[in-house]
Amino acid sequence: GILSDLTTILAQQLNFTYSFVETPDRRYGAVVNGTWNGLTGQLFYQKVDMVVADFTISSERLEVIDFILPMYINQNLGVIFRKDISEDSNWIKLFRPLSGYVYVCLLATVIVVGILFYLIDENFDQNSSFYVTKKRTLLKFFSSLTPVLGFVSLNGNGLWPKKTSARILVAHFWFFAVVLTATYVGNLTAKLTEKIETRPFSSLDELVNLEGWKWGMMGGGLVQSIIKNSREGVMKKLYEAMVEFNKTDPNTFAWDFEVHLDKVLNLREKYALVLLDPKFYMLNSTHCNFAIVDNVISSLGLALAVTKDSYLKHDLEQTMWALSNNGILQLLQD
Repeated sequence: GILSDLTTILAQQLNFTYSFVETPDRRYGAVVNGTWNGLTGQLFYQKVDMVVADFTISSERLEVIDFILPMYINQNLGVIFRKDISEDSNWIKLFRPLSGYVYVCLLATVIVVGILFYLIDENFDQNSSFYVTKKRTLLKFFSSLTPVLGFVSLNGNGLWPKKTSARILVAHFWFFAVVLTATYVGNLTAKLTEKIETRPFSSLDELVNLEGWKWGMMGGGLVQSIIKNSREGVMKKLYEAMVEFNKTDPNTFAWDFEVHLDKVLNLREKYALVLLDPKFYMLNSTHCNFAIVDNVISSLGLALAVTKDSYLKHDLEQTMWALSNNGILQLLQD
């Protein structure tokens, strides 16, 4: 990935060797009982020389460690949740190619054309057993609608207008029926292969007001710190709800990403995960049934970090700026 490639380049440029170690608690770093844990703690207590990870800059961390500028990537806070793919039953799909408004207009057109045809060409011929008299009866009127309905399905139904005006009317309606049928068939073909993705929400405001939904985050990191300390009403409501969820579900603030992933994929649960850079996760995920809501707050920068006033800082920053100016950082991101 980008971090491995970036570390290799820095080692070649500055001529140093390195080895990777993991933090025992697998956390990014937060103050717990007055003590820093995670990656921040490893630097603060000088157990490592440099942090190469998805490490986000924050004011609290800047007080105890130094970040290397420029940042190697920006991330956005967002939400990831399971897609809800719904399919209509087969008979409903037959009506989906055209909107309800079109069907209403079509019905009105059939009635109007039927009335016009009845008035213009009163003595028309029709090969229908229903036409048994020339009197203006209700049966005769409805029999005039039969060929019009036949035209809609591209079936003439034995319609033989006698008057020129009636023939013009029939010709125009026949052309209308051909265009309508072609449109219907084309749309039906597309609709039969289409899956409808319904999004239960498109913003945090909508999420916090949804009934039956729960959400969580990886606890002990920057995401929790941002939301917990935010002054925005929706962020406060989001975090207060998670605190309530945590009373019955201790995994609401679970650090393990896989725990949250299982909850998102659980078909019996409506669960959303608040995390950094959901787009990056989507691009690298092997799962296809996820949807995201991103850019819920401004961008957050990721940077390398060293111990406070480290002798490495000057050389690392010079090299990072050179990589940025030469476009290498952008190539690594792409």
